[in-house]
Amino acid sequence: LALSAQLLREAIACQSGGQKAVAALTMRSSALKCVDLTGLDPQEVWCFWINVFHCLLLHGRLSSGIPAGVQQVVQFFNRTSYVVTGHVFSLTEIEHRILRANMSSPNLRLSWVFLKFWERSSGDLELRPCLAAPPCP
Repeated sequence: LALSAQLLREAIACQSGGQKAVAALTMRSSALKCVDLTGLDPQEVWCFWINVFHCLLLHGRLSSGIPAGVQQVVQFFNRTSYVVTGHVFSLTEIEHRILRANMSSPNLRLSWVFLKFWERSSGDLELRPCLAAPPCP
């Protein structure tokens, strides 16, 4: 939880820090691949993910710029991602699969066209780490 809070503080500070600050945030955010969420209560896990979501949102905006149109916004949310606990999570997945997990699904007729999810179970997350994730120190 402390790591996600620190990353969010750094992302906020990067808004006026330039490319060196963004590069430092990129290096620091790589620590998310090895984070261990076991032992956290549900409220702490939710706080962790909300911090990661906002940090990634700022980090993506600083790295890629502000999307210009609807299509670019959708692509931004589907493609901007972090490796967390050995798995790749996009902004879309964090928002709709984690933060809104206990809410009803969006009532959009064509949501499947816009919202890109990787269907995975809890077992997938625990037993099959992302193959592209670098090893933890």
